[in-house]
Amino acid sequence: MSVIPKTKFCEIAFIKSVTPIDNNMDDEQLVPFVYIAQDVHIQKILGETFYNHLRTAGAAGTLTDVEKEFLQNYVIYPLAHWTHYEALPSIRTKITNKGTQIESSEHSQSADLNDLKYTRADVRNVAEYYDSILISHLCHNSSTYPTYQNPNADENINSSSRKFFGGVYMPKP
Repeated sequence: MSVIPKTKFCEIAFIKSVTPIDNNMDDEQLVPFVYIAQDVHIQKILGETFYNHLRTAGAAGTLTDVEKEFLQNYVIYPLAHWTHYEALPSIRTKITNKGTQIESSEHSQSADLNDLKYTRADVRNVAEYYDSILISHLCHNSSTYPTYQNPNADENINSSSRKFFGGVYMPKP
């Protein structure tokens, strides 16, 4: 099996432009979370075959115009918010040679754990909303993406068309 190159589907500048992540945050601190968000959240929606196709074609510069438009209009928005979601705990804390540290300064106060949980839940709801747009587009236009429609038989991660769930389901009586 060949190694598929790491390819970011969106730029850090875009992530900062659509999320509350401050422009002062070092771009290199966010890069690992882009890959985590892609691997954990985006791959689950696209399925392993289509996801790996987009990564390989993106690295080789052979994406079709349809695939470029798909990434620009449907993938980068949930990816940006999932990156924010995945980065939040590490933005609050840093792992150094002295151990795990909570960052603070004389002019600010670190958010407590309850604030972080609330913020992550809110960010997750936004990311899941954008997931639902992506899923809807794929369901209505699956014939446009043959690699999505016809995954490899030995695919380990199948695509998911599950919409987000942000609360309690109450069936009609």
